[in-house]
Amino acid sequence: MAYFNRFHVRPKSSAGLPCRTPGCRHILTMDISGCSALLEYRLHADSRATLKFDCPVCGRRSEYDHSSLMRAMPRGTGPVALSAEDKWAVILLELPTDRAMLERAFLGERVLVHGMVQEPEGWTGSLASESQLAPSLGIGNELDGQVLNGYHVCTSVNKNGEDCALPLIGSLPRGELDIATFLLPKTGHTEKLQCANLECANPSCAHYFGLTCNQFRQTLLSQNPRVEGMDGGGLDAYLVLNCLICQTSRVVDARSFDGLYKL
Repeated sequence: MAYFNRFHVRPKSSAGLPCRTPGCRHILTMDISGCSALLEYRLHADSRATLKFDCPVCGRRSEYDHSSLMRAMPRGTGPVALSAEDKWAVILLELPTDRAMLERAFLGERVLVHGMVQEPEGWTGSLASESQLAPSLGIGNELDGQVLNGYHVCTSVNKNGEDCALPLIGSLPRGELDIATFLLPKTGHTEKLQCANLECANPSCAHYFGLTCNQFRQTLLSQNPRVEGMDGGGLDAYLVLNCLICQTSRVVDARSFDGLYKL
């Protein structure tokens, strides 16, 4: 079972792009994953899109289509599909909020669940990865949960045939956690759970990027004030993010936050 999380980090590859000029053996110091993500993003608008880079050694320009980038990508890198028997679920830790706040707030992490079975009241499955928010859970523990707005939320652990509360941590440990912010309305559509952070583009990676919608906008504005309206008059308003867990890149634009909580 191949998966990536804070406890299973894939080393960063040092491979670059070879110059395509015959006789030139120079390796361009370009991140292949980032180049691939950027080209895939551009291919949505132009099916003939390519990337072009100038070689500092021979002075010639090399052009790369998607297939040539895939050939240059080293083995063991790039996205990995999850097994059909595995699915990401979410463990939530509620945070205290002011009474005036309209939503309940949570920190959330993704954990891998094996053999998930959908039931009338929710789902059951076997924990297949480590937890940061409930570290005493063991691989193989039977979990129960419910589905909220498409998220498979863990609600209890089965011990000796009884559903018990998740053994959540009492306080956040020092150091970085790979977690996201989730919000849930206190009234009205109380099942509409929303996440404020983007997931890694690798289906087998549990990582959440820390970037929120407002931070994305502020980052673009700091780079170029002309993107205030997000269309930029033809200017490409996007960022390329690299996952520090599995080293997979993704391109983020304003549409990436559709369906997320705009924090």
